[in-house]
Amino acid sequence: MDSLAAELNRVTPVGCHFTVRGGNDPRLEDATITSDLMSALGKGATVIYIGHSLGADSALRFAQAARNFKLALVCPVDPVSWDSNAQQAVPGRWEVGSNVARLIGYRTNTFPGGGSGGSHSPPCSTIEPVRTSRLDDQRSLMLLR
Repeated sequence: MDSLAAELNRVTPVGCHFTVRGGNDPRLEDATITSDLMSALGKGATVIYIGHSLGADSALRFAQAARNFKLALVCPVDPVSWDSNAQQAVPGRWEVGSNVARLIGYRTNTFPGGGSGGSHSPPCSTIEPVRTSRLDDQRSLMLLR
């Protein structure tokens, strides 16, 4: 994620800035990250949230928490299969509301990443099963503009 953020910062225009937060378990910082991003949204910032594994879960939960704001892009990369944000919680089921302009989701059922092989298609948007390469940690990447 650090390398991705550095590359995105290098190729994006002035005023766009990518940061990496969350460590190996972003759930420990979810409340702070959500608060910081909600504050930024309230000030008119554009937020793009990219997360891997537990960070993907955080991205999807943030999209739900930010339902009163338009989010340009949420990109969950291989969210865990044992968690859910669905109204009727079903492991591996993730829902994204109409406040998300674009969702690009990647999910793998093969190692690395594992997965239960069950249904991973939320009703509002689809997280397609796609073979992905392993990212080095579970941190989340956010764009504030």
